[in-house]
Amino acid sequence: MNNDTDKTAITGAQYFELNSSEINKNCHLANNGNKNAAFILYQHYALGVYDKKASRYWLKKAVALGHEQAKQHLKVATDIEKTATDEEDSESYVESPFN
Repeated sequence: MNNDTDKTAITGAQYFELNSSEINKNCHLANNGNKNAAFILYQHYALGVYDKKASRYWLKKAVALGHEQAKQHLKVATDIEKTATDEEDSESYVESPFN
């Protein structure tokens, strides 16, 4: 049994955060065709430090490189954005009674 008391719990966001060395390494790999590196960068910017523009860039790069999970994420993100736009444009949109 490992009694490692020095370990600190991390948050979900911290799990996806990369340090500058990891960012540079994954940028180099992704720009040279590594689909997994592109997806890792997407996760860093979408779920770690949140940068919408950067996360979208790396998600689209991962999709272009053929990353299957990235394709699913892009479809969901696109569907969510479309739904939000449709609701804003709809005259039948009803405000939540919990506001």
